[in-house]
Amino acid sequence: MKQSEVASAAWKGLIWKFLEKSSSQLISLIVSIILARLLLPEQFGIIVMTMIFIALTETFVTGGLGAALIQNSKYDEHAFSTMFWASVFFSIILYSLLFLSAPWISEFMHTPALVSVLRVLGLRLPVSAMNSIQQAYVSQQMIFKKFFFSTLSGSAVSGIIGIFMAYAGFGVWALVAQSFSMTIVNTAVLHFIISWRPTLYFSPKIFTDLFGFSWKVMLASFIGTFFDQFRGFLIGRYYKPQDLAFANRGELFPTALAGNISTSIQAVLFPAFSHLKNDKSDVQAALKNALTMGSFIIVGLMVVMAGVSDTLIKVILTEKWMDSVPYLQWVCFGQCFSVLGMINLQTITAMGRADVTLKLEFIKKPFCLAILFICVTITPLAVIIGNAFYGVIAFAVNAFPNKMILHYGLREQVGDIIPPFILAVPVFVMLQYFQHILPQTFLFLILESAVGGLLYVLLSCLFHVPGALLAYRFILSHFKH
Repeated sequence: MKQSEVASAAWKGLIWKFLEKSSSQLISLIVSIILARLLLPEQFGIIVMTMIFIALTETFVTGGLGAALIQNSKYDEHAFSTMFWASVFFSIILYSLLFLSAPWISEFMHTPALVSVLRVLGLRLPVSAMNSIQQAYVSQQMIFKKFFFSTLSGSAVSGIIGIFMAYAGFGVWALVAQSFSMTIVNTAVLHFIISWRPTLYFSPKIFTDLFGFSWKVMLASFIGTFFDQFRGFLIGRYYKPQDLAFANRGELFPTALAGNISTSIQAVLFPAFSHLKNDKSDVQAALKNALTMGSFIIVGLMVVMAGVSDTLIKVILTEKWMDSVPYLQWVCFGQCFSVLGMINLQTITAMGRADVTLKLEFIKKPFCLAILFICVTITPLAVIIGNAFYGVIAFAVNAFPNKMILHYGLREQVGDIIPPFILAVPVFVMLQYFQHILPQTFLFLILESAVGGLLYVLLSCLFHVPGALLAYRFILSHFKH
């Protein structure tokens, strides 16, 4: 694909991916509220604990094999079939291990009911394995519109099943059915709307060649998932349950919004950069545009959310959750660097340097551990603050290799992303001032958010922030189209 074709496909894909994540998350939020009214907290607790182990296990079947196919950039029917059967085989092995270790895990977590739930929900592993190769095909072909229909169908159907079973008194099994059916429906819908089908073909040579790339991405994905779960474990282990609840609610809104953006960008940039990888100047230009525009968008959204955090928490979650406010503000700060660091990682991986991606994980994680173990001895909020500053460190580490790979290193990147952070300061101060002089109602939440966003955009235009100009040109060109 030519650079113009890749750029066009990437932007269209970004829009479809964001629509997919936003719509499915909205449905999931509504379903979660209904289920929370029907089920007991301890039933949700069993699922949360189960999903820790499911998520860690799934990284081995969804975190690397499909990435090798996408990175190859050219469709190869034999390669896709080979990795499909390899993925299914790995998933069966992993499920067997999960099945056998369920009693030990249950004893370790002091939750007897975990045995049967883990063994049943673990059956989604082979389905996830099949789905990962389907998703690799959609991503490599850059037909992201397909994801919108499969994910939306899965969220809607699984939500109906979960609510119906909860009403019928199935308890925790309503949550199991919801999670399992979502994976099944996603896979089934993709099967009918894409043309790819696996054949009865497996090549040891193809597998060996692709696995040389896959295992590094897979291990990096596992490490990232493990540390994502570790922060909550420390707070829950050393402090009261309500402290973990405040931290969790503080992460809810910024993580949902930034997570949608991050997932959308991640899904689109990797295949786009893979298509451009033979011309480093094109990749460098694309990375520069992604960082400048990405920083403008993500910093703007996060500073407005942090600025109206008092009103947001009081209106949406009620007065009893006001202790979540400082958590939310610091998570907003950390999410800015998390998204920008992810853009660098996608570039490195797309250039075929999965070895560098893996090395970066081993460089970053000791910092993460040191920060968390120090902060957990202070307060639960200190853990979140420490994690936010770890995001800054992780961005710097992720950016460093691109000095060698693309001649676009940390110093140049900081120069491109710093303007939105500078403009965010007066916007945050103004919004915090409004919090204390205006009523904390839903109407004023909308008003304050709109004023904060408008001020941020006006300042960006006044000081000619590059990311704002890129965003303006993109919106204008697509509006005309």
